[in-house]
Amino acid sequence: MLERLQRMNMPVRGFTPTNTSKAEIIEKLSLAIEKQEIGLLRHDVLLQELIAYTQERTPGGLIKYGAPQGEHDDCVMALALAWHGVSNAAINLLQWYRDRHTKRLLAQEEEKLVEIEQL
Repeated sequence: MLERLQRMNMPVRGFTPTNTSKAEIIEKLSLAIEKQEIGLLRHDVLLQELIAYTQERTPGGLIKYGAPQGEHDDCVMALALAWHGVSNAAINLLQWYRDRHTKRLLAQEEEKLVEIEQL
């Protein structure tokens, strides 16, 4: 699906869940909730997952985020990904618009050059 949208020149990017990328979006979500930049739905599953969500230091010193053993974090991750997308959307859309506009202008200039050469 991602590749299909990218071929359509849509401003989308994939997300590969690694410990680092997960930590980044979870920390941004946590800060947004703390600063009340995002409102939460009164959704029982989401709220239960948020309350149960943990961070744990591994023996190697890394911090690992996730649901406790046997529980789920699907709603938390969906919210974190949505917040990540929304908080980066303005920058991404502006760059996408600039890129499209530049390509269109270059194509128009090239058409003019071809017309001039044909005279």
